[in-house]
Amino acid sequence: MDENRIYTVKEVARLLGFSTNTIYKYLDEGKIKSTRLGEEGRFRIPQKEVAKLLGLKGAKPQIASDLTPEGIRTNPDLKSRSRTPVFMAISTVMFLLLFTLGMRNINISAANNLQSLPTHEVLSETEEAVPTEEIKPTEEIKPTEEIKPTEEIKPTEEIKPTEEIKPGTILKIRTEDASPSANIYQRPTTDSEKIDVARGGETFEYVYLDSGWYEVRLVDGSTGFISGEFIVKEETDK
Repeated sequence: MDENRIYTVKEVARLLGFSTNTIYKYLDEGKIKSTRLGEEGRFRIPQKEVAKLLGLKGAKPQIASDLTPEGIRTNPDLKSRSRTPVFMAISTVMFLLLFTLGMRNINISAANNLQSLPTHEVLSETEEAVPTEEIKPTEEIKPTEEIKPTEEIKPTEEIKPTEEIKPGTILKIRTEDASPSANIYQRPTTDSEKIDVARGGETFEYVYLDSGWYEVRLVDGSTGFISGEFIVKEETDK
């Protein structure tokens, strides 16, 4: 029994059925004691560490000769463990191939059965189409009644212009008891300056008519404006 034998990381991974990454992880965590050789510092794992790991996995402690590559080939227990990953991979591939072939056969069989069905049987599964109601033509549109022309609009009677008052006509002031006099303004508006007052019955010479205001000549020769409501025309001209 060679208890001084040392193993590489790959050899230990193959013996235990682990990946090399797992072995490196155990080395970093201190679960496996090792030595490092050479300038590159490669790990070398002693025989007793490998035996300890086998014991943690539930396997019986092995002698050194069993842990050698020759021992693995002759030991049925280690030999079966080393072949387990390969067997699982092959089994998985075979299962996928069989599953794929089975699904392909099922699809082909279903397609053939569908093609063999008569057309009327396929149509019977769907609801019978109900014909749409016949569209009735719309009622004939009657022409609208003839629009009678409106009665001719007669022109309104001609508006006669107001009686023209000639300049020089004498105008008389007409007053009432409530207003015995009429104001005379400088312009034809009550907002302008009041320049004189005319008494009822007093007369003035007509000059011009502006929007209902009569411009009359005053005694001093100037003119002023009196509202038309106080004016009447004398029968006799001056």
